This record gives sequence, C-alpha cells and structure tokens, in this order.
Amino acid sequence: MVMARDLPPIAVSASGQLVLLSHPGSVDAQLPVELGAGVWPTWHPTRPLLATSRVQRERSGATAAIVAVNAGGNLVRTLHTCFPGIPPLIAPRIPHYVGWSPDGLTLSFVAQAPGGLTLFLSTLDGNGESELSVPVASGAPIFSCWLPDSSGLLVHAGPRLAFHDLSGPAEPQVITERGAGFRAPAVSGDGLFLAFASPAPEGGVIVMAGKPPAGPSLARGQFSGGVTLGFRPHTHQLTVAVASDPEAGVFSELWSVDLDTDERTLLFQNDPFVAFSWSPAGDRLLTVNPTHLGDGRYCWTVRSPDGWPEAYSEALVPGADSRVWLSFFDQYDPSHPCWSPDGEWLLLAARPPGDGVSGQLGDARDFVFAWDGRRQSTMRIVAPGDFAQFSRVSGADEGGL
Repeated sequence: MVMARDLPPIAVSASGQLVLLSHPGSVDAQLPVELGAGVWPTWHPTRPLLATSRVQRERSGATAAIVAVNAGGNLVRTLHTCFPGIPPLIAPRIPHYVGWSPDGLTLSFVAQAPGGLTLFLSTLDGNGESELSVPVASGAPIFSCWLPDSSGLLVHAGPRLAFHDLSGPAEPQVITERGAGFRAPAVSGDGLFLAFASPAPEGGVIVMAGKPPAGPSLARGQFSGGVTLGFRPHTHQLTVAVASDPEAGVFSELWSVDLDTDERTLLFQNDPFVAFSWSPAGDRLLTVNPTHLGDGRYCWTVRSPDGWPEAYSEALVPGADSRVWLSFFDQYDPSHPCWSPDGEWLLLAARPPGDGVSGQLGDARDFVFAWDGRRQSTMRIVAPGDFAQFSRVSGADEGGL
C-alpha cells in the first residue's frame, strides 16, 4: 500500500498543467515534473493515482472530462465525460468536484447533467477499470461527506440530508428534510458522530449530532448565524464556525463542542476569518483571516488547539482557485488538503507580497508558497502555480480516537 506521506504535493500551473513538486521539507533539488493537463487534481488515498478534471476548448464550445492518471502522467481511465448540450462547468473555473472514498475504491464527483447539478459515483476495481458513472442525487447546492469506513455517502442536496448506502440498491435514508444553515455535513474520524444544522425557530441554527447514518440526533447548541462544521481529528470535538455575514463568507466566532460531554468552548471571536483547517494530528489549527486593509489580502494564522494564535504568515492575495477552496473549505479540505500528511507544512497559491494587489498593477502571476506555520518563519516560493495541495491522509491512517 502506498502511504499518503510518500506521494509528492501537486500543483496546477498557469497553463493548466499538473506539476509534481518536491516536498517542502526535502533536501532534494528536484525540478517540478509535469503530468499533462488537469485542474483540481486529488490523489488516491492508497495508490499513486490521481483523479483530475480536464477541460478542452474548441470552436464549437468547451468539453470537460474526469480522468485517472498515474504518477507518470499516463492516462489510466476516462471516468466521465460531459453530457452533450450541457454546459461543462458547474461554476467559473470548476468543471467538477471530485473526492475519493477513504478506502480509495470509489470516486464521487459532482457534474452538470440533464437533471441539473448531480453527484455521481464511479468504482475502480483492482485493475484500474471503472464501471459506468452512477447518479446518486441531484439538487443545488449539493455537498457530500464519506463515512470513514467508506460504506456510504452523506449527501446534502437542497434542504435534504440523506445517507446513501453503497452495499445495495436500497433507497437513501433521509436524515432531515430541513437541513439549512450549513453546507457539508461532518463525521468524526471514528464514524460515531454525524453533525449537521437545522433552522432555529427564533433565528439562527441549531447544530444537531447523532450516530450515522440515521441514528437519533440531539441538539448540541444554538448559534446566531449559519455554520460550517468539522471535527478535530482523533476526537469527538466538533468545530463550529459561525458566520457573521453569510453573503460575504466571513465568520466571527469559532466554537468547540465536545459531543461526549456537550461542553461548549468559545475558541475565539472578533477575529474575522474565512476558513479553518485542522492538521492531520489535530495538534494545530489553521485559520485564514482577511487583513484590516480590506484590499483582498489574507493572513494564514496557525493556532493551538484552544484557538490561541501561535504564528502569522505574510499578507497575501490568494489565487482564483485558492479563493474557491477558501469559499468551500469544508468540502475541499478532505479531498484537497493544504496540510502535509505529517502536519509540518502548509501549501497555498497566491500573488507574491511585493506584487501589486490588483493584477493590473503587477504581472498577475500566482506562485505556490510553502510554510511550516512556525513563529518568525517566512513563506517560501516552491514553484509558479494557480493551486497546490498535498495528498490526503489515507483511509488506513484517518482512524478515530
């Protein structure tokens, strides 16, 4: 089995090429290795194989496909092609959202389909062959979350949150028809807790948690605004970001809710942020904070588990794809991680600090930065690129408590 820590980080160049990078902590001076065209790649959790979207623009219009390629850049399989007459993009610069199951046997992806935005499954066997893509659910917006044992998928489509069992053709189990005020559901690493949100009668949302896939859910706290959810790895501590301005995607509070004891702890407030991400070991917490300049620059802040800031990065303007990641970090973080598997490094793509904030005032080139998240440590440029990520922690390593 190939471990995630053995796979190199991967970037997307300005020309839309996939580029393998040297690990930031490596002493090797290897040059980047190009793997061919692709956007939004994601490493398979146990094999040197990645799934990526490819967009081809022709006079008759654009087409998009999802392909699996190996670490040498060779095509293994075309997993999906866009439907004739259907626009191939689900949003600007985004042809699909793709994510492997923790065991790597199944790929889920969201694509445009005749019935609207649809989540599909495609199953790889041991030889890299794939069955036809199977539609699972349609709706907009649509978000998903794998159970840690890969037995099924939780899908939040419109107001419905449902569990789709992969073991047979049974109908999906509806968890709630009133899912609102959150995007992707969250599941603890050991699979014992599922968290989501429902509207509160007097405003705001109530965070609910119970045993997946469809066990009884209990109210775990009411919050004043929409929330984004995630679990601190190897714990039953639910992290709840509370939005002060849902339209702007800015959060004003970060809470921790211990689902074993129902204890609620305010980690911090009045320090606006747009995203959070736990290191794989759960010993460090990243938040991305807009600077007070209001000019599109953001600061990456690494905190202790209790929310105390320990290190700040330089203020940078994220690249376009990095801004998409920040806007939907609860969906992208599991499949396109910014932390290295050992939790020692962070990757991000942004404009260099010395360049103009506006692309019209500089050369408008984005670069991949690596940062160890330590006090008085500076970011360093790894390579030119519009987006970058590490491999995800493999299903065998995710575990629980």
